[in-house]
Amino acid sequence: MKKYKIETAQNIIFSYFDSSPLKVFSTRELQQIFREHRTKWNISASMFFHSFLIFLLKSGQLRRHSFKSERQVRALFSWNEVTLYQLAAVLFNKAYFSHFSAMEIHGLTDQMLKTVYLNIEQTRKGLPSSELLQENIDRAFSNQPRTSSSVFSYDPYRITRLNGKNTGRLGVTEVDWAGQPNLPVTNLERTLIDIVVRPVYSGGIHEVLKAYQAAREKVQINRLMAYLKELSYIYPYHQAIGFYLQRAGYPESGYNRLKEFGLKYDFYLDYNVLDKTYLPEWRLFVPKGF
Repeated sequence: MKKYKIETAQNIIFSYFDSSPLKVFSTRELQQIFREHRTKWNISASMFFHSFLIFLLKSGQLRRHSFKSERQVRALFSWNEVTLYQLAAVLFNKAYFSHFSAMEIHGLTDQMLKTVYLNIEQTRKGLPSSELLQENIDRAFSNQPRTSSSVFSYDPYRITRLNGKNTGRLGVTEVDWAGQPNLPVTNLERTLIDIVVRPVYSGGIHEVLKAYQAAREKVQINRLMAYLKELSYIYPYHQAIGFYLQRAGYPESGYNRLKEFGLKYDFYLDYNVLDKTYLPEWRLFVPKGF
């Protein structure tokens, strides 16, 4: 391709990307754009996509971002500057922000996060065939929680990919946050459930309590209850949620509704709590002094 043709097409190409609502692209998406517009942009048939990509990168307008894990490197491209959350939102197909990241987006924490949590739902599984036993709960929560090993570095940040329960994207919405449009994230009530289920991805139980306190004037208990019914967890997480609501100062008429799910088992606020106190009202073990 002759130099004057590149220079002639440059303004048209840049105008296309400037006006595009998308600012983050995968390699495949850029290839598709190149195929669909090369004739309109008067790009020679002898020019390959790789040369086109180098041309855009050298211009300084297109920027390459690398996300590295132990097993792979994933690349994304942005047109000019974008934020970490704008990149993370399209790093994995059908992913959405959850746990600590959702807490940040909803204003439930004042922590400056270095880890972003993205939830990708697993395929739907059948219901468990056996009844829940107290001894199985005790055994499971006496150990350290399992954590995701799918972690991508984007210096100085980390992106943790979570393989979450299949919920049909229950309570997932899109929000505009801090100048970043259309971020897929769990809504307030779904977030409050998720962080109780996995406090290890939410800054720990003290941050979870702070989140419940911060959400007190905004949460809809009816919606939270409906989500819990829909999620049908094996473990009685409602006991922990009821405790958090009570501890965070919610009205008694609100937190007592969680008891409608029943109090059939002793349960635990967190995994591997060695020095704990038992709360008969919720049949719940919590760390001593919490």
